[in-house]
Amino acid sequence: MQILQGKNSWHLVNSLFLLSALYLFCCGCSAEDIPGRTVQQPAVAGAFYPAAKGELDSMVQGFLEKAKSDCPAVTGEIFGLISPHAGYIYSGPVAAYGYSAVAGMKFTRVIVMAPTHYVLSRWIATISPEAFATPLGEIPVDRELVNRLTSEVRLVKVDPQSFAKEHSLEAQLPFLQKVLGNFKLVPLVFGAVDIRECDEIARKLADILQEEPGKTLIVASSDMSHYLTADQGNAMDKLALDLTVKLDADKLWASMSKEECQYCGASDVVTMLLIAKKLGASVKVLKYGDSGDATGDKRKVVGYGSVAFYQESPVLPVSGSSLKARADTVETAKRIQNNTKEVSVDMLSENERKKLLKMARETLESYIRDKKVPKFEVTEEVLTRKCGVFVTLKKQGELRGCIGYLVGVKPLNEAVVDMAINSSTRDPRFSPVMPDELSEITIEISVMTPLVKVLDVNEIEVGKHGLVIKRGWNSGLLLPQVAPEWGWNREQFLQHTCSKAGLPTDAWKQPGTEIQSFTAQVFSEDKP
Repeated sequence: MQILQGKNSWHLVNSLFLLSALYLFCCGCSAEDIPGRTVQQPAVAGAFYPAAKGELDSMVQGFLEKAKSDCPAVTGEIFGLISPHAGYIYSGPVAAYGYSAVAGMKFTRVIVMAPTHYVLSRWIATISPEAFATPLGEIPVDRELVNRLTSEVRLVKVDPQSFAKEHSLEAQLPFLQKVLGNFKLVPLVFGAVDIRECDEIARKLADILQEEPGKTLIVASSDMSHYLTADQGNAMDKLALDLTVKLDADKLWASMSKEECQYCGASDVVTMLLIAKKLGASVKVLKYGDSGDATGDKRKVVGYGSVAFYQESPVLPVSGSSLKARADTVETAKRIQNNTKEVSVDMLSENERKKLLKMARETLESYIRDKKVPKFEVTEEVLTRKCGVFVTLKKQGELRGCIGYLVGVKPLNEAVVDMAINSSTRDPRFSPVMPDELSEITIEISVMTPLVKVLDVNEIEVGKHGLVIKRGWNSGLLLPQVAPEWGWNREQFLQHTCSKAGLPTDAWKQPGTEIQSFTAQVFSEDKP
């Protein structure tokens, strides 16, 4: 069943859902009333994806490998995805982009929000068996959080029937198993809830994300336009993705209601946008395609989008039971944000620095000349640690591009490769680097320590500290080497970082502005 098919069907479906579900909505069972079966068996193995373990493993791995080499870099910490849920031969190549972007990240819990296709309901269904099974094995359920949601959010009801045939949630599981390994699942299947009800669950899920930063991934399962020509569907999906990137949940909801665009997971996608907006997050479309890419038939296609939601810097806890209050000391803040091995400013040896510069240079040359990303063998343990890193390109001493990861979202060796490409081709301030410029360009790498909240601006040392200044959705960063290069004092450094964030130059003095500092190990090639 496709929930969004037009203005009339939108209202009709909502009315039918209200009437047919009234009794169950009022009298839905509690978490303790779940029937005795403890493992939820797959419903669409052998139909939407292969039922044989080896065949499924090979198929998903193939999708991930192809996506990895072409996936746009995300300069922050991903906490959410929109991912399609059609048969893998159609949507798998697109879904792989989102899952490639989170591969190897240390999430301990995944909340999958998916639309109902078979059961009329006016609530958000959940269940808490011991595990969900796929041909790749079993995924334990986070029964504690399921019980918490059913007790704290009026819309969340235990409803096994909503899971009996549903493919939209199940289609995400093998990908998650491949890229994350061990994690606990929180399954949520959305009925015809409206935007105000989406906001209710979004508030709760945003709080959960903030309680344990970096531990929870949220996946919104949804396909896009259905059974239109490729030209028609792609145009509608462009509108949907534009509104998604802008986090404009109200306009997206209104546009879907008027059949201007489509997400079949209307409610779960809107919930994701509301969560991201509450967190002041950023959005990036990683891949778009349609079913015609697989079949070659563009007369009637279904659209698929892979979208990442991320924080430019780690979310510090501001509420919740597990971490009672925001960190008020530098050392506590450092421990919260540094979820990998300790990174020091002088952690890299001369040989390790030379190796990173060599990797960046070879990547730059290969990608600019041939659009190919070289492979590197890395045996040094320190180069596999996750930490923030920026790659700066200079041409005859002038800036030619600079992009980086603010926090450790990838191993350092992989991040340097990503940023060598991005700084040369995706810095919006510059045109892409051309092959005839390569001999004039010098590469500089800045390996960052974790961000630390600044409690007293007098602690900022020019030439030692880099700065991040945030206020609302605005955020700006300047590396430690920038201030001495321009001859700034501490106050000028703060003013220019505010300007970089699009804020008034005195915003650093105002309540509600957050200042963070970091140090960096900075090293570069010899000038040509």
